[in-house]
Amino acid sequence: MEDKMGFRFITLAGVKELTAFGREKIYKLTREGRFPSPRKAGGRSTRWIEHEVIEWIEAQPKAVLGGADCCGIVGSKARSHPPASTPVAATAPDTPRKRVSSRRKRVDRS
Repeated sequence: MEDKMGFRFITLAGVKELTAFGREKIYKLTREGRFPSPRKAGGRSTRWIEHEVIEWIEAQPKAVLGGADCCGIVGSKARSHPPASTPVAATAPDTPRKRVSSRRKRVDRS
């Protein structure tokens, strides 16, 4: 979305994609005055100005972004994280998994 002045507005999802930060981290940095503030786009909708977010990213040392330059964040929207299929913690194949029910247990109130 662009306004009449040529600014491109991005949603929280767009900011998360650019920074690789979660919602809580983005809003925490904003509250502390260490991240660009969002603008009200009407109603409950908020948007960030894209070039402000990109300038903020480029101004950060690599340590702040967790070495984000290796992920292609600085200067580019492209990300090159390892594939999601990389196993994090493998369990033995013969280990039975405990089935967890999401339903509440009934309480006898007699």
